[in-house]
Amino acid sequence: MMLTKEKCENALNSILCNIGVARSDYRTSGKAKEDYHTLKSLIEEHFNKNALVKCEKCGKEMPYVLVNKFNYSGSDSFLKYSYNRIGGCVSIVADRNWTGYELSEEEILETIVCPHCGKYPFQSKEIHAYDEVEIVMFPKENKNVD
Repeated sequence: MMLTKEKCENALNSILCNIGVARSDYRTSGKAKEDYHTLKSLIEEHFNKNALVKCEKCGKEMPYVLVNKFNYSGSDSFLKYSYNRIGGCVSIVADRNWTGYELSEEEILETIVCPHCGKYPFQSKEIHAYDEVEIVMFPKENKNVD
């Protein structure tokens, strides 16, 4: 279930309204109001941080971007990739199968596109690509590792 900002705020308001007489000390102490404002701030922070990015070419919100990847057969295709907003940047976690990995700055722009208009979604053409390694370890199941 995808939570929306409105669903979170409605749930928060419902909790506040349904605290009940049994907890009147909580409601009247000011703690309920303090907790309400804390949770309200967290909801705002979460939904502002995770707001969808708009394509700067067509103006539509992008729930994902399309990234061109090599398939195992040797062909290539565009696949949906989610992104993270980090400060003023948009980050995509890809691997060496990304077709733009070793291309020129101009050619790279053709490998990441808006799902609506099919163009590179940003005015700035600056892209930083980093080599990353993810290490996955497998401890014994149900046993403490000393």
